[in-house]
Amino acid sequence: MLFGKRGPSIDLKRLIYEEHFNSVYRVALYITHDQVAAEDVAQETFKVAFERYHELREPARLGAWLRAIAANLARSSYNSRQRVLPSDPTTIEGREAAGLETDELLERRGLQAQVRAALQELDKDSLAVLVLKYYDEYEVEEIADLLGVPIGTVKSRLSRARAKLRGILERKGITGQDRPAEMRGATR
Repeated sequence: MLFGKRGPSIDLKRLIYEEHFNSVYRVALYITHDQVAAEDVAQETFKVAFERYHELREPARLGAWLRAIAANLARSSYNSRQRVLPSDPTTIEGREAAGLETDELLERRGLQAQVRAALQELDKDSLAVLVLKYYDEYEVEEIADLLGVPIGTVKSRLSRARAKLRGILERKGITGQDRPAEMRGATR
């Protein structure tokens, strides 16, 4: 059992919060499209989780359980019908700090903008699975939990989404070598 009879200690709560806040927040932000709302949902997620700790059946899946709570809270609180890509899923600034040349950065930013535009042409189901898989790096099983669909559905959506994205990028004249590294796997 991960928690004692009286629930998690203050130190354990702090550790869980620090370890999982970012992934919980990303799920909430993806669904709500609003930073303030996502922060509220993330806070509520931990409140609910710590109150309902006894419902956690598999401690090894704590992160997935927290993200599922966040997704459910976000969906029930904020009925968002039109999904958009998170504001900046890439870390170009981090690359800049690592010493990449300005010309290279500008070129990558241009390509990333084109890829983001291509992603916006996808339907919401295709966009959701690609973002969760390649930007947020969730496993197929976790995506299924988050979206509330069977694993097979996630796999088929990923396959169709990659094919659609590949077609859009090819129409825009962006080849495999031109694509930012983080998107190459999404279009294989």
